[in-house]
Amino acid sequence: MIATDQKMLSADGIVVSYGPRPVLHGVDLSLAPGETVALFGHNGAGKTTLLRTLAGLKSSDLGTLRISGKDVSRESASSRARLGLAFVPDSAGGVFGSLTVAENIGIVCSDKQARENETLDLLTDMFPVVLKDKRRQLVSRLSGGQRQMVALAVAIAREPKILMLDEPSLGLAPVVVEQMLAAVRQIARQLGAAVLLVEQDMPAALAVADRVHIIKQGNIVLGSPASEFPSADDLWKYF
Repeated sequence: MIATDQKMLSADGIVVSYGPRPVLHGVDLSLAPGETVALFGHNGAGKTTLLRTLAGLKSSDLGTLRISGKDVSRESASSRARLGLAFVPDSAGGVFGSLTVAENIGIVCSDKQARENETLDLLTDMFPVVLKDKRRQLVSRLSGGQRQMVALAVAIAREPKILMLDEPSLGLAPVVVEQMLAAVRQIARQLGAAVLLVEQDMPAALAVADRVHIIKQGNIVLGSPASEFPSADDLWKYF
């Protein structure tokens, strides 16, 4: 049972603009330990802006953000990362193309070789298409989808308290996406981490989500348990 009364992350009244153009209009969002929340919306609805703002890569105009109860509204991205927030963008950011897969993961493993091997073994079960036979391969020689898996593996190797994923399915086959998201949910629950997932593959996201939000023109217009999420026929009125 997920303790949803606890809040690993709490965003209240988040307002963000790009110059004179408002993008987010007082967004409220919370994540509980071990919970997976899916965020849906059309292109330009504000999904990526919200993730970047929560990660500290974009400043908010108004609003409060707390991580484990600590106000981090004016803290830097690195400070939020030290508190356990990990963000995996859709461009496979956070990995070094000049390093191997194992070296990228080894950077974030605190106990070096023993920890690296243990983490690699765990992540190999999640991403066998990349990590089983490509541990010593340069990341720059992997496909875009494979680099995205490495970026996610690096984030998980940090054992984050909060894991935010922006379109992790890009470049991946549907069956791989299903396996990956199921593994992310399993690991998150083992770590007690909260997951915020932006994903266009609705069926795959709904299969692992505990709660769902829809964002439209910078506003959260729907929030519900995944089990009570509207059917596809009723869903379009929210977009």
